[in-house]
Amino acid sequence: MKYSKLNLGQIEALVNKVGGLEGVIKILSGRVGIVRLKPWQTVQLGTFQSESALRQALDDAGSDGGYEDGSGKSSRVLNDIEISCPQTVDLVIVGVEDLGLFDVHTMEEIYRIAKGMGLDYCPDETAAQVLLQCKFNLKKATNGNRLQFAMNPNKRNGNGFRIDEKDGKNYLNRYSNSLFYQRSGYEKFVFVLR
Repeated sequence: MKYSKLNLGQIEALVNKVGGLEGVIKILSGRVGIVRLKPWQTVQLGTFQSESALRQALDDAGSDGGYEDGSGKSSRVLNDIEISCPQTVDLVIVGVEDLGLFDVHTMEEIYRIAKGMGLDYCPDETAAQVLLQCKFNLKKATNGNRLQFAMNPNKRNGNGFRIDEKDGKNYLNRYSNSLFYQRSGYEKFVFVLR
């Protein structure tokens, strides 16, 4: 063997890191390359004492930080979220195709491969904090008008948060985050970079 200093545990860790056997086959066949992910935004979490304080901050931010329900309020979106302990997280935008998945795939497949690449779910408050802390052009960041945050599908009845754009303004919304919900190859998600 060319790399005799590698043990089986290290080889298995490497295989897991690229998405398991499916990822190895895609890399070896040239269908996907290895991508080094760079942080898109860095945000502070845990800057509010409660969900209601975070909700009030979004409402105070106006249309750039509220839910598009005609009222401009975020209260319909932010329900039963956990406020993180104070921490700084690096966020990356990853397209489904960046994970080596083309056509339509379930959230379960997307999350399994992303976790193998060193990515993790976004804490509950992440999307709201991005709206409050970061200035960005959604169309330039995503080549579209929607940015979905990868979130634990076992929380909030399978709902996740996303940032949508309408008339040049970014606002908070929800999306179905069920493990069995299918996503297209062109869709993009925000993950925490571990």
